[in-house]
Parts: sequence; structure tokens; C-alpha cells
Amino acid sequence: MRDDKVTGELVFDIQTGLGRTDIPEYDLLRMVGMGAVLAAHIKSFPDIPYEKLRLVSEHFFNIPSYALKSVVELLAEVELIRIDKTGTTINKIVT
Repeated sequence: MRDDKVTGELVFDIQTGLGRTDIPEYDLLRMVGMGAVLAAHIKSFPDIPYEKLRLVSEHFFNIPSYALKSVVELLAEVELIRIDKTGTTINKIVT
């Protein structure tokens, strides 16, 4: 069995390599890979307004804007980020 660091590196590499290619069999793996890519890039950023991130997520991180909410919620679930919300609306990402 692989350790978590190696697994994280593998999903990061898969997401980076696949880019915008859609392979339905890898949906969950892609979601984790998108999370790894986003987490690596925003690690030391100050608070990030969610709507601004949504506007650039596809261009810079190969994360479609429609998938960003799920990716952000996944990162919050594993406690890599915190989400500032008003009701169900995400205001900003706190790293």
C-alpha cells in the first residue's frame, strides 16, 4: 500500500497530465487531483475571494468553474483550507 504523500503526488501528476481531457472512469481521481493542484498553488496565499478564483480556475489550474465548489469542499473536508460562507454561498477561501 502506498503512503499518503505518494498517493497525493500521483493524483497531482494525473490531473496535471490529463489537463482538460475528460475520462469518466477517473472522475473521483480527477476530483482529488484537482484538489491537490489547487492546494499546492494556494498554500501560502491570503484569503481568496471565491468568485475571483472561480473566474480563473480553469485557465490556471485546469479546474472547470462548475467543479470548483466540489473541489473546495473536498479541501475543507480534509482541513487543508477553511471556507467562509454566508448560508450556502461561498465568500472566500481561507488558507
